Amino acid sequence: MHIFDLDHTLVRGSSGRHFIVTAISEGVLPRSVLLSLPIVFLRYRLGRLKPAHINRELPQLRGIRRDVLEEVAHLAYERSIAPALFPDAIAHIEALHRAGEETAIATSSVDIIVEPLAKRLGIDALISSSVEFDEDGRCTGRFLDLPTFGGTKQTKVLSFLEERGIAPEACAFYSDSIYDLPLLESVGTPIVVNPDILLARHAKKSGWEIKHFE
Repeated sequence: MHIFDLDHTLVRGSSGRHFIVTAISEGVLPRSVLLSLPIVFLRYRLGRLKPAHINRELPQLRGIRRDVLEEVAHLAYERSIAPALFPDAIAHIEALHRAGEETAIATSSVDIIVEPLAKRLGIDALISSSVEFDEDGRCTGRFLDLPTFGGTKQTKVLSFLEERGIAPEACAFYSDSIYDLPLLESVGTPIVVNPDILLARHAKKSGWEIKHFE
């Protein structure tokens, strides 16, 4: 199985930011939501985003109906996520499918945001963060469990593979980020894509394959 990180690996930029910008343009979220994004992005790219910096809740989504969030996600995909997909990534995934290989996306992004993209690319499985909805179909603003980030992503992916009887040694994982090092070191074929500085340095020392999706 070939497993892909999403942001900066398959798509230019952050899928979450694409979603937020669309939600603001549709009047679903206030503009103030954008204020904290530059700080989070800078910490992420410098490798200084700690687990304590990862939100355990998304209060901005509290009270919004699922169908509204799903509609925003589809608009975000059509308007900005699809144009931001790396053509090389699309071609690589299509080649894998022609060869009969299974594919998955493992991302800290929320499933509602990622599902339109996963469907478009014909991805076989999605391992992501999920938000909670109450019995009326409104978002509570809480995650169902820990966000799929760093060591938690590793744990979720390995559990997913174990449930399906797939050996990690038989899998390839593609990522741009040093935060995915635990999972990269857990699979048989770690592949680094458009790496940040810290991951590029580690990949060169380890002799890992480095790809540049343009």
